[in-house]
Amino acid sequence: MSAPEDPSGTEPPRTSVFFSYARADRARVEPIIRTLEAEGFDVWWDGRLQTGARYARDIEQALTTADVVVVAWSRASVESDWVRDEAAHGRDRGRLAPILLDKVEPPLGFRQYQTTDLTARGARALNALATAIRSQAGQAPPPPQVRPGPHALPRRGMLLGAAGAGAIAVVGAGTWVWRGMGGASLDEHCVAVLPFANLSSDPQQTYFSEGLSEDIRARLANNPALKVIGEITSRRFGAANTDGSRLARSLGVGLLLTGSVRKGGDTLRIAAELTDVATGIARWAHSFDRPVSDVFAVQNEIATAVNTALLRHIATGARVAAANAGSGATNVAAYEALLRGQALDRLDQSEQTEREALAEFDRAVNLDPNYAAAHAGRARALSAMAFSFAAAPEVARLFDQAVTAAEKASALAPDLADAQSTLGQVRFYGRLDARGARGPFDRARALDPNQPAVLSRFAGFAARTGRVKDADEAISTALALDPLNPLIYRNLGIIRVLERRFEDALPPLRKALELNPKLSAAHAQAALALFGLGRLNEASQEAALEPIPMFMLSAQAILKHKLGDPTGARTAMETMVRDTGDASLYQQAEVLAQWGLTGQAVAALDRARTAHDAGLTACGVDFLLDPVRSLPAFRRLVGEIGVA
Repeated sequence: MSAPEDPSGTEPPRTSVFFSYARADRARVEPIIRTLEAEGFDVWWDGRLQTGARYARDIEQALTTADVVVVAWSRASVESDWVRDEAAHGRDRGRLAPILLDKVEPPLGFRQYQTTDLTARGARALNALATAIRSQAGQAPPPPQVRPGPHALPRRGMLLGAAGAGAIAVVGAGTWVWRGMGGASLDEHCVAVLPFANLSSDPQQTYFSEGLSEDIRARLANNPALKVIGEITSRRFGAANTDGSRLARSLGVGLLLTGSVRKGGDTLRIAAELTDVATGIARWAHSFDRPVSDVFAVQNEIATAVNTALLRHIATGARVAAANAGSGATNVAAYEALLRGQALDRLDQSEQTEREALAEFDRAVNLDPNYAAAHAGRARALSAMAFSFAAAPEVARLFDQAVTAAEKASALAPDLADAQSTLGQVRFYGRLDARGARGPFDRARALDPNQPAVLSRFAGFAARTGRVKDADEAISTALALDPLNPLIYRNLGIIRVLERRFEDALPPLRKALELNPKLSAAHAQAALALFGLGRLNEASQEAALEPIPMFMLSAQAILKHKLGDPTGARTAMETMVRDTGDASLYQQAEVLAQWGLTGQAVAALDRARTAHDAGLTACGVDFLLDPVRSLPAFRRLVGEIGVA
C-alpha cells in the first residue's frame, strides 16, 4: 500500500495506515481520516472498497501490508468482533496505534497499549495521533518550520502613513476594546490561513509555500460571506504552533486553514486542511499532486473547495477565479519571482533587501510583461526606496518610476484591488496628489473591502484628507481582520493623533510596542499624544525611547523648547539638520512652527514640496503646524496638494 519510492529522491514513500472502526462511528471518523490524509498518510478504510469488492480478501491484504493499524475504540466498537479481530492483527504485528472516541475501557488484551484520547477532539490530540503513527512506523517527526517574525523599519515620509490594524473593536466615538486572550465567541465564518509549511528539502523554498498560502488567503477574502484574518496575525498563529487553536479561540476565529507544500523538480504536492477550532476536527482536507505549471489552478481549487465546504449555498467559484485572473498570473517562473520579491519586501530590513526585492519584481516583469501583481510590487519597492533610503536628488526619479509601474498594474488589471491601492499610494505619497489618489483608493476599497492592507492604506489616506468617518470605518475593519499586527496598531495611533484624539492614541501605540518593542515611530507618536495632552515631561521621556533619530530629534527639539531648555532644543534641531539634511524638511518645518518662526516654517514646507517629502500629506491636519495654518502661503500649499 505504500507508494513506490520516487527515483528522483524528491518524494519519500507514504506511510500506509489501516483504519479500523465500528460502522456506527463512520460520521465521527471520516474527519479524522481526512486529517491523516492531509498529513500525508495513505489511509485504507472500508470507504475505499469498490462495489463488488471481496471484503474479507481486501481487508486482510490491507491489514497485512499496512505500516500502522489505527483502531478507534468507542461504545460501539468495543462490542464489535470485526474491530477486535483487526485490532488483534495490528497488535500481533506490533503496529497498533489505538485511539479513544468515547470514555470507554478498551477490550481485554488491549488495555496495556498507549491510547490517544480524542474524546476532547482537540488539535493537540490529532497532532499526538500523527506522532504516534510515525513512531509505530519508525519515522522521525517532521522538523518544525521556522518562520521569521514581522519586521518594521521606518518609511521616511510615512511616519503618519500606511499601516494596518489590531484586534480592536471601535464602539462609538473614541472607545476601543482589545479582545485578546479573553475567550471570544467563535465565529464559524471567520477563517485564519496559516503559512503553509515547506516540506521541500530546500529551506529557501519557504517563500513559495508561504506565498501560496497568501494567494489562497486573498482568494478566500473575495467571498463577502467570510471574514479572513490578515497576514501578520495569521503568521503569528503559525508561530504559535500547537497553541494556534488557543490563540484562535481568544480572537473568536472559528476555522484554521493549514497546509504544506513539497516542491521537487517540476512537481508539487500540496496538502490542505480546514479545521473547526471548536472541535479540533477537520471539516475538509485534501492533498493535490500537480505539476508546478498547474499552481494557479490548484490555488483556485483549494480556495473554491474551502469556500464550498464552508458555505455550500453561496456560489463563490466565479469570484475566486476572477480574483486569480485579475492578478495577471500566467507564467510560473514569473510567479516564483514575485513570491521571492514579496518575501524580501516583508523583511523590511534594509536598503539591500529592498533592492533585492526590486530585482525579483523586475525579473517577474521581464518574464511576463503583463503580470499586474509584479508591476504593483515593483511600484511599492521603488516607493520604499524613495521613502527610506534615497538621497534627495533621487527621490523624484524613484517616485516617477513607481507611479509608472503602478499605472501599468492598474491598466493591466483594473479590478485588482492591490493594484488600485498601490496606485493611490504612490500618487498620494510620491506625487503629493491627493485628488489623483482618491479615485484609486476608493476603488480599491470597493473592490476588496476585506483586505487589511488595502483598508489600512485607505485609512491613512482618509485621515490625512479629513475623511474622519471613512478612516475610522476602514481601520476598524482592518483591525478585526488582522488583530495581531503591530503596524496596524501604530496606524490607529497615528490616525488618532491626526484626529487630535490624543488620549485614544496612547492605548493602540502601547499595544503596538508590546507586540513589537523595536517598532519605529511608535514612541515618537506616543510623545506627540502626550504633548497634545500637556504632559510634557512624560512626552520628553517617551521621545528619548524613539529608535529613529529624525523622529526622536524633532520631538526633542519641540519638547525641550516648551520645557524652557532653548539650548537643548537648538542642539537637537542642529543635529537633525546635520545628520538628515533635506530628508527631514517636513520635521524641520514642524519644529520651526512650534518655535514661533512661522515664516521659516513655511519656507521649509515649500522646500519639502520641491523635495517630494511625503510628510506633507499630513499638513492639512497636523496639529504641530497650527501656528502657520492661517498664513496665505500655507493655505495655498495645502490647497495645491489637495488635503484641505
